[in-house]
Amino acid sequence: MGEIFIFISRTKTPYIESRVRNMMNNGVDTYAVIDELDKPSKRFVTYTDEFMEEKGWTHHMSRPQHRITAWDKATYFAHQSKAEYVWFCEDDVFWNKPIVIKSIIEHAQHSNADLIAYPLAETYETDPKWWHWSKSEMITKTKKNWSATYN
Repeated sequence: MGEIFIFISRTKTPYIESRVRNMMNNGVDTYAVIDELDKPSKRFVTYTDEFMEEKGWTHHMSRPQHRITAWDKATYFAHQSKAEYVWFCEDDVFWNKPIVIKSIIEHAQHSNADLIAYPLAETYETDPKWWHWSKSEMITKTKKNWSATYN
């Protein structure tokens, strides 16, 4: 299997259903891995917490109070899919044109990177206009120590 695109969500919503359908219509092999799902299907996948416990595939991306999440289930699904490349997208990420996502995926096919993500401002000094810096002021006023990371 080449590559797959996985939406991650707590529940199946009309928004997620339309995103999966739109991506599929644009030729992207797309799935949604859902925490709470009554009727799984080929494109809408879930696993029980008991199943995940049995597999020992737990607590990868979650806080202790939520031992098993859709992230655990999505990484398990990706592993089982044997896809060469996997794209993950949380349900709260907004974009309005599936063709743009497809073009990003196609452009990245020639990369040997382990992680492809939107570039962040490395430091305040290199990009003082990055919009998240205003949130940093709540923590410290020492701008020379500010740097961006993925959480």
